[in-house]
Amino acid sequence: MSDTRRGSQCGAQCVVLITGAASATAAAKAALESLARTAAAELAPHGVTVNCVAPG
Repeated sequence: MSDTRRGSQCGAQCVVLITGAASATAAAKAALESLARTAAAELAPHGVTVNCVAPG
């Protein structure tokens, strides 16, 4: 994507909470959000858009 100076990435998070795994679900959501923010900051100069969908 950075070679063509355009593109898009999208990450999606699940809203299903497994009983007894609330901390694991929260950690996974935080990790995906952090990955999306970092990728957006690094790829923005190359014209790549990064989105993260986190319902709930």
